[in-house]
Amino acid sequence: MASSNVSRALRPLWRRVLSAVGRGFVSLATDDQELEQLQLKLFAGEVRGDLEVLGHYGLASAVEPGAEAVVVFLGGNRDAGVIVSADDRRYRPRDLAPGEVRVYSRFGSSVRLLADGSVEIKPANGTVRIDGDAIVSGDVKSGGDVSAAGDVRDGSAGLTPTLELMRETFNLHTHVEHGPPGPTSPPVPQM
Repeated sequence: MASSNVSRALRPLWRRVLSAVGRGFVSLATDDQELEQLQLKLFAGEVRGDLEVLGHYGLASAVEPGAEAVVVFLGGNRDAGVIVSADDRRYRPRDLAPGEVRVYSRFGSSVRLLADGSVEIKPANGTVRIDGDAIVSGDVKSGGDVSAAGDVRDGSAGLTPTLELMRETFNLHTHVEHGPPGPTSPPVPQM
């Protein structure tokens, strides 16, 4: 008799424990609040909305409908849930070596921290944009043309510290010949 009383007394607690965690599919996502909010279709047909996503500091993403998520219901209360993980198997890269990390989007852009210690940046459209100065402590190698909207400088403190000044100097220079008729004309073609 005592064990059935204990079982009866523990039944509500057991239901709360079983109700504490859920898994489902994102059916609606909004990212206009301080934290992204999702609506989930949980297994067994349950729908829960206005669930805040607790992500990792410094990383932000906008989850799409169809992604999967794990929700924790605080104290087993199904009205007090937070998303602790969301992922989308439709777009997740599958070519990582052990220990590698990739930040990626479904649009094809990614930043990959490779096992050999190098970093690979792959934009989907072929363009990497940097807003601000880029300081490179090693060599810069290009497989294509290099262009600049401003002037190009080298490390020389001499007379030609910029490409523009070097071009002007080249275009105006002449040579004195050893005899008549005098100095040569400036070079043709001009730089």
